[in-house]
Amino acid sequence: MMVAPLNKSPRKTIELGAVYDASATTNEADFGQPIRGFEDYHFAPSIRSTTIGRFRSEVRNNAFLAGLVEEFPGAIGRPEVRQRTPDADFNSTVDRFIRLWGNMVTPERDSLHTVKEILWREMLIAGEIFAVLRPNGKIQLITSELCGSRSIAGQYAPRENGEYEMNGVVYNRSGTPIAYLFGKLNGYGLVDFSEPVEIPARFVIHVWRKDRVLMGRGLPWLLASLRPARDLYEICRSKTKQIKDANQISGAIEKDGAADWMDKQSELPDESNAAAEDENSPADRDTDEPITIKLTNGTFIGLEPGEKLHQLMSEYRAEDYKELIFILLHQISCPIGLPVELWFSGVGDVSYSGYKGLGTLWIGRRRRYQNFAKENFLDRLIGWRLAKATKESDVPPHPTGQTDLWEFRWREPQVLDDEKTAKANETRLKTGEVGVEDIWEELGYSPEEIFAKRRATYISLMKATGKIPEDADEDGIEVPELYLLRGLLPEEMKNAAAVPTEPPEEPEEPPIDPEEN
Repeated sequence: MMVAPLNKSPRKTIELGAVYDASATTNEADFGQPIRGFEDYHFAPSIRSTTIGRFRSEVRNNAFLAGLVEEFPGAIGRPEVRQRTPDADFNSTVDRFIRLWGNMVTPERDSLHTVKEILWREMLIAGEIFAVLRPNGKIQLITSELCGSRSIAGQYAPRENGEYEMNGVVYNRSGTPIAYLFGKLNGYGLVDFSEPVEIPARFVIHVWRKDRVLMGRGLPWLLASLRPARDLYEICRSKTKQIKDANQISGAIEKDGAADWMDKQSELPDESNAAAEDENSPADRDTDEPITIKLTNGTFIGLEPGEKLHQLMSEYRAEDYKELIFILLHQISCPIGLPVELWFSGVGDVSYSGYKGLGTLWIGRRRRYQNFAKENFLDRLIGWRLAKATKESDVPPHPTGQTDLWEFRWREPQVLDDEKTAKANETRLKTGEVGVEDIWEELGYSPEEIFAKRRATYISLMKATGKIPEDADEDGIEVPELYLLRGLLPEEMKNAAAVPTEPPEEPEEPPIDPEEN
């Protein structure tokens, strides 16, 4: 039995991963260095410090990035916490305590509203923030740059009992954070990690968003926006300089017949070119380089006969300048999902329907951010403060024992104009889709808050008009329901259309007179 020899073909070099475009490397697409392993290993303290430092500098100098960071907290809304227990007196007492404590939350006397705005800005720039719970009931905010390790690379550092430290966070053997290391500022304004302060994790609220498994520290939410933001800043600055340079007189002077004049001079005898030396005569040039004349604004040039001025820059072109600006603006805002039209005042090409659609898309992303703040910061902060206040008898014991019976209502900004919103709410009320209390809660107000405010206003009105005495018992005063629900004044209540409880009866048909037919 004979076996035919195999046809040997020349060997081909197959690139590893060439079957998949995502893993192939070509000259047309440069993906850079891939991220492998722990995210904290790549985003080490040195890289984190450089990146966040650039962000903070850009926010102070780049108007586009500053506008986005400034508008983001307001686009999310302002939360208000309220108790939701069956005991109205307990709810009022605790809400008042939280409101008074919220006026001075930090040792620097910052309010809770200011802390929440700082929280959103730090999420965009640094991706995280630390709130240390202090024994006096206040919190100390610590930025991301102050959390780090003795090793500038932030590498894995084992400890006893299976514990290890990485990138400023101390973990137990199961990978749970048990402590945080914070550096100190020296006299030069730099962070010193030679003797870091170690604070147990139970006293630290680490606010950050985890978007992958191997991750222990937060990344800036605008991390992918820094480069296009810088490009936009440099392009606008270059375009501005180009416009300014176009107004400058810059060019070259050309003389007609200069070559003929030189030929005629060469035909003359040498002694004819000799001139009597005088102390006031200009010196001969030692170089053949062209003469350069620097002109300032408002300079007039006197040209000799036959000379021409050729300007180098007489106009600037900007056909695609606007389109390029919009592309970069979208690149900046894409990572956080805030539409450009909601924060950049220069966009005017969107119709009302398009603007309404953008606002609808932002509502979903805004609710995600609200839930993030509630679950990662607000719930933990309010729960710690109320537990401490109950232990120290600053507030009464909880009537039901369920200490987490509170909710946050976000006073969200209006996407549409007030007139359109009012008409939409009126239609929703007529169709029974929502009740008046639902509209109040959408605006961030609770029914109890509205009723208490209108009741106090009604009693003050009755006393001012003399309809009830000044020393009347306010607890026994009855307030009309229409005033509580609709805020109608007494004379308006008479003309207010009553809501029918039963369908009206059909009128009887008159009898038919046969003589009329």
